[in-house]
Amino acid sequence: LTTELPEKGSYDIICSFSSIEHNGLGRYGDPIDPDGDNKAIDEMYDILVTGGIALIGIPVAINNVLVGNGHRAYSKDYLENHLFGKFKILGEIAYPFGAKEVNYTTDKLDWRNQPLFILEKI
Repeated sequence: LTTELPEKGSYDIICSFSSIEHNGLGRYGDPIDPDGDNKAIDEMYDILVTGGIALIGIPVAINNVLVGNGHRAYSKDYLENHLFGKFKILGEIAYPFGAKEVNYTTDKLDWRNQPLFILEKI
């Protein structure tokens, strides 16, 4: 097991589901870092080739929320303009799968509301 990151621009596609929202909260033995989720997204961006695709499953809610040291949930505005700001959002697959649109109005504690975002490195 290594902690070294791959070379920059070395992957065509990256997939992460139910992971980013935990980074930096210490729940799984990682160091406390309030910006851990942003740093994880930045690392993914760095190792993708230009035009590469990131598939990110992440909890959403009406407002940004931190649920103890368990996880975060993100508002639509925060995802589009901050966390995913370097990427072009190509699409969203709503959860539960088959739903017509992503539900940002759900209760903030519903960690199961994790749509899949399809992002392109620009």
